[in-house]
Amino acid sequence: MDSSNWQEVMDQFAAVTRDTGRLNDDLWPKMLIRVGQVAGKEALNDWLEQDFEGFETHAQQALYGWAMKDPQAAGEWYLNTEGIRDRLHGELLSRVIGGIALMNPGELTKFAASLSEDEQVRSVGHSVWNLMKNGWNRGSEPMVG
Repeated sequence: MDSSNWQEVMDQFAAVTRDTGRLNDDLWPKMLIRVGQVAGKEALNDWLEQDFEGFETHAQQALYGWAMKDPQAAGEWYLNTEGIRDRLHGELLSRVIGGIALMNPGELTKFAASLSEDEQVRSVGHSVWNLMKNGWNRGSEPMVG
């Protein structure tokens, strides 16, 4: 999957799921994370145009993947999404924090500083949990997998 074929791959994956009845619950999140890594802004903006109707989980997982790959761009995109329903906005906040924390804890500090005071308060638990979960305590390498 790359930026030129992500939509086709996603459509085919959905067709296989629909045609076989197999839910693929273990593979969908990984595929959506990859969509975020190769087409983060494009995919999220496509879903945003539809107010994420039916694409909430897609957006959350893709933003997580994008934040792993390009924390600054994913963070900037998040900061410009004020019109999203409050519940989804909170879910997106947790995903962008998780992706940034996984790959670049220094970038997480910069991102958190750019949040409103209310969002900073809401992000503390996500930030600490993700930093600890991902092994960034005492200088260790991130624990992936």
